[in-house]
Amino acid sequence: TPDSTLTHLFSSTSKCASSPCQSRREDNINWVDSFNRRLSERPDFTCYLHQNDTSALLLHKLYSRELMLHSLVWPAVVAATSLMLILFTWLLAGCRVWGQDKPLIA
Repeated sequence: TPDSTLTHLFSSTSKCASSPCQSRREDNINWVDSFNRRLSERPDFTCYLHQNDTSALLLHKLYSRELMLHSLVWPAVVAATSLMLILFTWLLAGCRVWGQDKPLIA
């Protein structure tokens, strides 16, 4: 996606992990003003620090615990359900489904 690519390019040049700027200039100015206002109100804020590299940090978490859980659970549920349906179909019908349609070789 463009966001991921831009974020990667930005972080590799500036060594800072951040989301890309807003697409409209006015939106970007408003976002920066809002950030500066919040920063002036509370100069100390919570950020997420990398354990091995203390110079790398994030202001906001990109993915919540619930989102990560859903991204792992739902594909596993779909795969397990599909496997059970295929196994159940094979156990019921086996290879007998097309038994009567055997071609005749003359």
